[in-house]
Amino acid sequence: MHKFNTVVERGTFDYAKLPKIYAIAILAKNILPTETFHTVANLRSEIGEIIDSQLTFITIELAKFDKIVTEIETDLDKLVYTMKTLHTTEPTQYPAFWNEEWLRVCWGI
Repeated sequence: MHKFNTVVERGTFDYAKLPKIYAIAILAKNILPTETFHTVANLRSEIGEIIDSQLTFITIELAKFDKIVTEIETDLDKLVYTMKTLHTTEPTQYPAFWNEEWLRVCWGI
């Protein structure tokens, strides 16, 4: 919300010109009552109408991510697997996708 407040001007303001703002939460534990580890949400009213599409909330719950290396398919899977296991993986157990440059740059592996 800080970013939102820094781009809004006092007085008459055209909110349609606001840039999209993404709030990304990466959580070790589960907080949402969903089955999936990855949730994308916008603000909605009590009857389900979108109130604001400028703000998008992305939540990743690492505890819900249970794929093993052989099930990893997408870049999101690779990133979440890395976030969840990098600190616990022995040097001889590195998955092959950890050699991809974008992951090596992000994580210094």
